Amino acid sequence: MASQPDLVFIYNAESGLLNKLKDAVHKTFSPSTYPCKLCDVTYSPVHMRGQWRRFVNTLPINVEFSYIDLIEAAHPDAQLAYPSAVLRQAGKLEPFISQEEMNRPDTIDELIDLVNRKLSERAIL
Repeated sequence: MASQPDLVFIYNAESGLLNKLKDAVHKTFSPSTYPCKLCDVTYSPVHMRGQWRRFVNTLPINVEFSYIDLIEAAHPDAQLAYPSAVLRQAGKLEPFISQEEMNRPDTIDELIDLVNRKLSERAIL
């Protein structure tokens, strides 16, 4: 029996403290041009929103969060657009939530519904 995959949410952002600070400023002062809908919906300017944190902690799958630079360094051949989510198993990435799908939700509830629907389609829930 194969092990269960990890669900990896990938922000449309780069890792690192300086990048996080720049993102917080951008999100605060120019939210209409902020390029990461996943960040926008799930984070306040400084921390993950409690409702989102509680939701991901209850999922029956390991959930991780990553950034463009980390994913592309680990998987240079991956053809992904960001923000998005992938299933990672045995070192391979499989698209799970596309950039187009990830950019639709305007609220945490809408994003939770999307994640639950996608997990249910894969018989993970």
